[in-house]
Amino acid sequence: MGSVIQKSAILLSFVTFFGAYSKAFAQVCPSSCTTITSGSLRFCKCSIYIGALGDRFQLVTDKSVTIVDVDGDGLRDVPFGVWLYGSEGTYVLRQISGGIPGTFVLHGISSHPTYGLVDLGDLNDDGVIDFAITGHRRNGSVYLLVSNGLFPSYRDTLIFDTTILFPAKPNSIISRNGVIYWTEYFGPIHHYDLSSNTLS
Repeated sequence: MGSVIQKSAILLSFVTFFGAYSKAFAQVCPSSCTTITSGSLRFCKCSIYIGALGDRFQLVTDKSVTIVDVDGDGLRDVPFGVWLYGSEGTYVLRQISGGIPGTFVLHGISSHPTYGLVDLGDLNDDGVIDFAITGHRRNGSVYLLVSNGLFPSYRDTLIFDTTILFPAKPNSIISRNGVIYWTEYFGPIHHYDLSSNTLS
């Protein structure tokens, strides 16, 4: 069950948080946001989620931040991972109203500690974005998270773990042309071909 993230949430300096940036154009940023100017552009920096004390958020991917319309409703959502302490897992901040900063509902889509996360597009054509995630703690695994079309329900498929290579601690992850690539702390780069379901 999702929980509504209130726009008026107070940002405490000792709480790890995730900040969203919205292009403001000629608009004035709400008083709850900070205005950032870069050349002729103006942005609103707004807190849209405050995590439990100690949560470690990650957006380790080939993009500076993964922001995508996960559920096909036309609003941009923010998937992210928590890999240490607190609420380990994969989450999506689903946007339910636009504007700056908008209103978001938090949904958990996996309970696996998540360090790296990459958007794979809609692999099974059910209208919902699918993901691959890495977790470098405990068993050091890589999973596919594939939706069944009913967001936020996802099925996870293990594609790499420490029984294949030990000790393995996967971290950064990207996807190109139907192939998922990830690195791990001990040096190697691995890849998984989605069309043939083969690991190299």
